Amino acid sequence: MNNALMAEILIVEDERHIADVLAFLLQEKGWQVRRAEDGTTALSMVRQQKPDLILLDLHLPGIPGLPFMKQVRARHPAQAIVILTAQGEEDDRVRGMEAGADDYVCKPFNNRELVARVQAVLRRTLGAPPREQDIVQGPLRLDPAGFRLCIAKTHIDLAKHEFSLMEALMRHPTQVFTRDQLIAKMYAGDEEVFDNAVDTTVWRLRKKVREIRPDLNPIKTIYGLGYRFSGESS
Repeated sequence: MNNALMAEILIVEDERHIADVLAFLLQEKGWQVRRAEDGTTALSMVRQQKPDLILLDLHLPGIPGLPFMKQVRARHPAQAIVILTAQGEEDDRVRGMEAGADDYVCKPFNNRELVARVQAVLRRTLGAPPREQDIVQGPLRLDPAGFRLCIAKTHIDLAKHEFSLMEALMRHPTQVFTRDQLIAKMYAGDEEVFDNAVDTTVWRLRKKVREIRPDLNPIKTIYGLGYRFSGESS
């Protein structure tokens, strides 16, 4: 599929009555829907035909939600994923967002909110103009086509939020970005996000880079203001 109006969505949910409701809501918007009741089947379906968005329950038989996300991200770093979590399970939401989910919806969900959140993610992932040229700053190279951050010959796969944050910093390496400015870059301003979303993403990016280059700090904290690109040895 090539636009949000004709998107294909994979529902991964083992509770059939919930999956039935989800399928009805999404098909009513004109989106094509496929369904899987466990992580193993869903992973096979993603490998056969990548969907535009995955609506993912975290508590699944077979391969649970978080390991499923990890395997999908390894093959498709830019895959759009919206997770479903039970009301009150804040730890699940935090772990899911840290693992690179694009958004979350709590069960029991409001029908209009669920459709709106799916639509917002599809607008960002399918409606955005293509990025082409690599961005090079110091020892780091950002590869828009592959959603990767490259250090020498080593490639680091990035989730969409990680890529958007790193792209903003590397395109404007001398600019200090506030958290609000980075949230606008990462989420396009069309959804509610955690207050610590930027800090968590910065922490993940630093961790990924330091696993390759322990001496390299890609992002500098400007205390009281926000963050800017670094690319310097610590």
